[in-house]
Amino acid sequence: IYLYHGETYRLKGTCDRHNSHIREVNYSSDSMYIQSDSADNEHLYFEAEDGEYFSAGSQLKDIKWADWTCIYGWPVQGAWPYFDDVEQGRAFEPTSVNRSPDHKLLVVGDTAGHVKLYNFPCLDKEAECTSVQAHVKETGKVRFNCDGTYMVSVGKADRAIMLWQVLPVAGVATAQTGSSALVPLGAL
Repeated sequence: IYLYHGETYRLKGTCDRHNSHIREVNYSSDSMYIQSDSADNEHLYFEAEDGEYFSAGSQLKDIKWADWTCIYGWPVQGAWPYFDDVEQGRAFEPTSVNRSPDHKLLVVGDTAGHVKLYNFPCLDKEAECTSVQAHVKETGKVRFNCDGTYMVSVGKADRAIMLWQVLPVAGVATAQTGSSALVPLGAL
């Protein structure tokens, strides 16, 4: 990860501790820290000023993050199924996550093409969720729009782009989590 100065475009530093390509990068709300995931399942923290590796990740557990797209980390641990369930084909690993802009919901795409909606933070592996079979195989990405009223999912194998509306549950006959539900609007 290369860090550049926003006005001069000069290189400020590099975050070079990952052993594989980077999948996700998030900045803390105060822009002091960076968290990132790589393809070899590493979740690392860096100082945003110079890219210095921050080895004591547990000290950052209370840091507020501007966005959350990393599939690893304290507030998304409940979205990960038990290892035995994955090995026996009863559950599937997350491939993409995104926290809603109001910090209340977490949308998760998995290796089987499901789109799941949890309350955020999702700390318990037994947490209730809305689960919809959205794609033929792996869900490549899931993202909320800027105000959290819509969500987009993209399938890797089927190359489908699904648009979902996030609605309060009141009278909605769909799968639901907490006080919200996903309603499919269509596919491209």
